[in-house]
Amino acid sequence: MDCIPSDRVLLDRRNFFVALTRAVRMGRLLAFAILVLALGACAGRPVVGPMVLDDSREAVFVFRIDPSQFNVIVFNGEVEQGAFKFSQFTPARFTGAPQDGYIIGKAKAGEWVAINTIGGRTACGGGQTVAFSLPAGQVGYVGDFKYDIVGGRMKLTASGNLAAASDFVATHHPELSNRLVQAGYKTVTVGDKCPYRPGEN
Repeated sequence: MDCIPSDRVLLDRRNFFVALTRAVRMGRLLAFAILVLALGACAGRPVVGPMVLDDSREAVFVFRIDPSQFNVIVFNGEVEQGAFKFSQFTPARFTGAPQDGYIIGKAKAGEWVAINTIGGRTACGGGQTVAFSLPAGQVGYVGDFKYDIVGGRMKLTASGNLAAASDFVATHHPELSNRLVQAGYKTVTVGDKCPYRPGEN
């Protein structure tokens, strides 16, 4: 088997991180998100079958998206003065399509996570999203969120139906059905630059 010379490997790595740095500086968040997903082979995916939860280090989030035909990406980050700053170097906590309108995924205990992308539209440029943080071992229903584009920016309108969420969990993840509780969230703005101009489709 032919081996790649070590100097070639080093050059390829340098070129990758140079391209990554340029993409971030130019505000190309969508391209950056794709690169992060490529790095994060363990990014959260829709769970098929029983969900295994490490009660000492993880939590489970559940929320509903309307309309529900779009793929959703959830990233972690930090909340600072009412604004959310998405992490740049961690894999997505969830990426995939809703199941019966619901997203269910895992996050690290205590970390802040937020809805980053719906149907290719990224929360950015002063747009609005929701962020939440769950304690270790909690299975938390965050809420129902209606997705809209207002002035070219993502906006989520919240409502709640814990009983319906409980029915979803009981149907698809009965191992968690007796653990679902109401969780809180924050409505936050996202100051990161958009990979498109506000008003574009």
